[in-house]
Amino acid sequence: MKSIFCDLCSADASCTQGGDVSKVFLSELKMKLQQRGERETSLSRYVPYDQLNPRVWGGDSDPKEVELLFIESSWKPRQRPYHKQKLYWILVQQRCFALECAEAGYQVRYLFSDQDYASCLLQFATDEQREIQCALPAEYELRENLRALVEKNHMKFTRHHGWLTQARLFLKSQVKSGYKMDKFYRLARQESGILMDVSNKPLGGKYSYDSMNRKKFKGEVGVPPRLHFTVGAIENEVVALIESQYSSHPGVLSPKQVPTRRQDIESLWQWFLENALEYYGDYQDAMVGSEPNMFHALIGTLLHQHRLMPRDVCIDVEKADAPLNSREGFIRQVLGWREFMHHAHSQSDGFRDFSKLHNPKALTMRPNFLNQNTPLPKVFWGANETPSGLNCLDSVLKDVWRTGYSHHITRLMILSNIAQLVDIDPEDLSHWFWVAYVDAFDWVVEPNVIGMGCFALGDWMTTKPYISGAAYIDTMSDYCTGCQFHPKKDCPVTRLYWAYLERHQEALQGNVRLAMPLRSLAKRTPEKKKEDNEIFKNTLFVLGQGRSLAPQQQGLL
Repeated sequence: MKSIFCDLCSADASCTQGGDVSKVFLSELKMKLQQRGERETSLSRYVPYDQLNPRVWGGDSDPKEVELLFIESSWKPRQRPYHKQKLYWILVQQRCFALECAEAGYQVRYLFSDQDYASCLLQFATDEQREIQCALPAEYELRENLRALVEKNHMKFTRHHGWLTQARLFLKSQVKSGYKMDKFYRLARQESGILMDVSNKPLGGKYSYDSMNRKKFKGEVGVPPRLHFTVGAIENEVVALIESQYSSHPGVLSPKQVPTRRQDIESLWQWFLENALEYYGDYQDAMVGSEPNMFHALIGTLLHQHRLMPRDVCIDVEKADAPLNSREGFIRQVLGWREFMHHAHSQSDGFRDFSKLHNPKALTMRPNFLNQNTPLPKVFWGANETPSGLNCLDSVLKDVWRTGYSHHITRLMILSNIAQLVDIDPEDLSHWFWVAYVDAFDWVVEPNVIGMGCFALGDWMTTKPYISGAAYIDTMSDYCTGCQFHPKKDCPVTRLYWAYLERHQEALQGNVRLAMPLRSLAKRTPEKKKEDNEIFKNTLFVLGQGRSLAPQQQGLL
């Protein structure tokens, strides 16, 4: 095994990721450990890439008694062609946290390897004859990789303290026909007391102010400029590592966008509270091409890696001097939707076993309720320079490959919406999101994309498919301005919407929230339905060929 256990951190020339691209990091880690001195420890704990906070495992009364194990392996990037910015987030945050732990008094072993995590830890457990503790991993993929160590008593999973809610609360809130977020969110608010009054009633009289989160942005207020962060020697080494080892991975690497040190992370959070939270609620769903991030905090990855703790940000927002619809809208995303996604993924064994469900339409080991099997078009991968011809889609894809991010409405109502309308395979789309987004881990991306974005589980997780024609996109964004298509005349998205309803109306019949669209569908003439289907087939053909769509004289839609 090409690896190095760093007691006092000397680089191994055979290491795939050590050597020249880690010298500064290893030197700083060695210095901090030497200042503390070598000592015997009574406990070894593995710290995965997304547990970068001592509070995740409950903290330690005496860090000197604890040895923390970190693994930096080329195995994970070999699993998928992750966005370069995502690799940077994972690697640089782990290195910076390891340094913080050494500074705090922990004994740190930092292992470089080209093998999977379990293989690395098995060697340690065998050599040291010591059981390793690890807070229960959030990602199914990592849990499965480590499971054999647990079964052989080399590792013990302990409680993960990063979550705001427990499984019992989630199960209490759900019904046999599937999982829904609303009741869960209400119970989570009641149990936590967040945004509740002295009689444990929701502030303002309502649990959700979603209806007040849907303003179209017309430049009424200025969007605050984003912070940029200093890129030091530690960060530059990670950049060099990625450019040398993973140059074939897609995406633009922009280290100035990533807060890595504790003070930078706190500065970003304070920036959001002081500059963006006030308007976050009003424009939570707004989409603007020139301001793709709007008033969003961009802390998803920090929360998922636990560089920021979910409880802390909820309490800070609860106490902030900001409108209630902004505070509730933010807390609903963290205490509500984020926790709900985690439980739904966990209770379905990583979105792989739905045998506990009582909805026959959703009982499948490969969730694909509408039997959608179109391969993901090349334009999603940026594999060529030919855009789709839809300004909304092209703008969001450009932002994603430039930054590894776009906010939740562009994910749902542009990318997932258009993918659904052309019957993209849910697993293909989920895989793409997992690769392309810096904050996409399996527990959050699979429920969001497969369950919500693709409606691939039917009404198990959501009450209806999130689909729309051009009218919604025009209402909530400025993407239609300057697009070659007119939203009311010839935009194919609207025709794709009607063709989708026609193709899948049998499966969607009986869905109360689609009753009105299906009644409108019934009123469309056979000629219109034929045109809808022809545009659907033409769209699939053109995008499948890696070409751009072009306007056609289609008349009013």
